[in-house]
Amino acid sequence: MRKIFLLMWLVLCASTGAALAQTRLVTGLVKGPDGDGLPGVTVLLKGTTNGAATSIDGKYSLNVPAGSTSATLRFSFVGFVSQEVAVGSKTTINVTLVADVQSLNDVVVIGYQAVQRRDVTGSVSSVSAQQIKDVPVNSAAEALSGRLAGVQVTSAEGAPGNNNVQIRIRGGGSVTQDNSPLYVVDGVQIENALSVLAPQDIASVDVLKDAAATAIYGARGANGVVIITTKNGREGRTIISYSGFAGVRQLSRKLDLMQPADFVNYQYERAVNTNTLPAFKTFFGSRNYTGDTLNLDRSLPFIDWQEQVFGRAAYQQTHNISLSGGSKNSTFSLSLTHNDETGIQLGSDYARNLANFRFDNTVSDKFRFGLNVRYNDQTTNGQGVTNNASNSAVRLRNVNQYLPLALTLPGSLDPGVFDPTFFSSSNLVNPVIAIDNDYRRDKLQNLNLGGNISFNFTKDLVFRSTVGFDIVELRQESFSGRYSPAILAPSGPYANLPFAGINTSRQTTVNNSNVLTYSYRNGKHSLDALLGEEIYQQLLTSLNIQTYFLPPSITAERAIANINQGVLPTSTSRQPNPTTGIGADSRLLSGFARLNYNFDEKYLLTATMRADGSSKFALGQRVGYFPAASVAWRLSKEEF
Repeated sequence: MRKIFLLMWLVLCASTGAALAQTRLVTGLVKGPDGDGLPGVTVLLKGTTNGAATSIDGKYSLNVPAGSTSATLRFSFVGFVSQEVAVGSKTTINVTLVADVQSLNDVVVIGYQAVQRRDVTGSVSSVSAQQIKDVPVNSAAEALSGRLAGVQVTSAEGAPGNNNVQIRIRGGGSVTQDNSPLYVVDGVQIENALSVLAPQDIASVDVLKDAAATAIYGARGANGVVIITTKNGREGRTIISYSGFAGVRQLSRKLDLMQPADFVNYQYERAVNTNTLPAFKTFFGSRNYTGDTLNLDRSLPFIDWQEQVFGRAAYQQTHNISLSGGSKNSTFSLSLTHNDETGIQLGSDYARNLANFRFDNTVSDKFRFGLNVRYNDQTTNGQGVTNNASNSAVRLRNVNQYLPLALTLPGSLDPGVFDPTFFSSSNLVNPVIAIDNDYRRDKLQNLNLGGNISFNFTKDLVFRSTVGFDIVELRQESFSGRYSPAILAPSGPYANLPFAGINTSRQTTVNNSNVLTYSYRNGKHSLDALLGEEIYQQLLTSLNIQTYFLPPSITAERAIANINQGVLPTSTSRQPNPTTGIGADSRLLSGFARLNYNFDEKYLLTATMRADGSSKFALGQRVGYFPAASVAWRLSKEEF
């Protein structure tokens, strides 16, 4: 036994020595621009996960392959330009990192004003066009997913197009109210802007997250502010560019469902525990747990409803053509985008056409103006995975609980057809039949017009006015056929007959802001002041028409085209009355100011004040005040 242990020990030592002989140690020192060692710098062997971090004095050590002459070390640290150094035959590599001045000098839009990133005292995250230009998605919201700290992007349901994408900035601020952020596109406030913008049209996205940053927008900025700047033209010849992609989407995983044998056993045990064995025998043909009849049922082929409803490869494609150019005084950009997407769920699809035009002109050294025009036309077919009208219409519920086998006994339930007896006892229906009998089509059109003028009284005193006009028109068509779970619910008012509905709405919004900015520089002192006022007005009108008791065999197309075909049953006195809505004419009048002070590039102060007079506030309390202040100390400028 001792000889065996000794032999194993020798083999272990030999293998350890061989492993050590295959690597060599590289050491070194990483310094900053001032010559001092930098702690916490990441040193990574490129192409691997083999890495190390520098110590408190900037030193590091890392094992690299002994025989490799192409090994490369990558040195990276926040606020510094990353460097890559070829190892070659060297065993000592010292590096001096250079400050990333470009990132600190990047311009960030913080609300009615653009400043350098290094002068920002609030919490702001940014994404540039370079970071999202190659992301293969149709939705601008999806393109931002995972790219902004503290910003959560989720899809509310499985309908194609992701029109119901939700964005939450640092979580929700309310349990009962809407937690959506405020969207500002080229200085104009637009509702749910990411759903009507193509990722290819975005130049930058700046997200204001904390109170110090969002206070300039008052009450409407309580859930955060997403500021979007669209692409503009450049001086020079006209450039025509095309970008596009095509691909498929599929479910990455599915729920584990009962096979026929598991399903039969489960239903038998359930019947025993609930004293419903007679009903079990009606469906499965026997009460004998070990008999041939139930054994035959257990061996029947499995019907995968998940595969039939959510199993298809959803094809999607995007095409974008853009023209941009300009002269010394004028620039323009025109972008046309087409999106086409088949939904993962059976019976759903999505199509969208977008047009985005921007024109900027410098009339003189003092006067400039700009124009923005955006148009969005999109159509979504299919209800997604949920339907608030009826619990039995929930797609996931029917897919996961409906009968996974076709019984062969005479009189047994055929899962391929609608069975009213089974539905009344289980509230379940064949999910494919449910989809075929539920129709929904959403048609959304959006037109946004924006303009701005800028006048320089002096080089330090600038006036800017921005105006926006937004029209959103939505038409929703819905139809539930004779086998739709929605009309078959026992408590429903539909008398088991099809019904159809048309809901139209029109929302108009006017937004105007006027801002005066002043800049002062004197030695170590730097001062930027902003004073402005803003008006915001929104009006929503709607019309809802529903018709019950349509002929059993009517199709969705005929029902929508001739919605007055319903015939009253003898026990019913009238059809539901059409409903119209004229929403309150919401108005907002605001005044705001901001002061940025910088002393010696070391000490920063930002103070903000906004007053909102809103028609949504309670009588007697129409005005709300939103002050904020923040300070920052730039330690990198200190000698210590």
